[in-house]
Amino acid sequence: MYFAYKNQKQFFDRIAQAFIDIFPYVEKVKIEPLARNEKRIPLLLKQMPFVQIKEKGIKNWINEINLSSGMFKTLMHIAELYLCPDLSLIMIDEFENSLGINCMDELADIVVSTNRNLQFIITSHHPYIINNIDHTHWKIVTRKAGSVVARDASEFKFDQSKHKAFTQLINLDVYLEGVDA
Repeated sequence: MYFAYKNQKQFFDRIAQAFIDIFPYVEKVKIEPLARNEKRIPLLLKQMPFVQIKEKGIKNWINEINLSSGMFKTLMHIAELYLCPDLSLIMIDEFENSLGINCMDELADIVVSTNRNLQFIITSHHPYIINNIDHTHWKIVTRKAGSVVARDASEFKFDQSKHKAFTQLINLDVYLEGVDA
């Protein structure tokens, strides 16, 4: 992101705008060394670039150290989507972790609607995330003792309704008993 910020400002601005669309109280995003007058930060770190945001109505910039984990994670996921090359495999374990309800749905929509040649492996327990991924793309992962099995959702005959498919998913017997390989 730093190199995009320094060398491809228009490209970086698209990343920043996607972030601002999710957090409309943010008005600017930059990546620069911290202000020299920041007393709590060691001199070495003051020379390193940090993500900083400017919120509406707040005088000072907020550096990444003081961002919520959800805001920072959202920005990193957006940047990853914009900056990774085509044919990339993006793995996100527990997608919803650290994300508040104010950004989880919008970030999930960005991932799902990406018009790039990317492959995603995303794990989640959250109904919103699961319901926004077509169940034909689900893989059901179970474990019994030391044996881990991943099966296509087609093996479970899920209903076409998203709500019913999710209800069926959370009530599968394989979660109680496990599955042998």
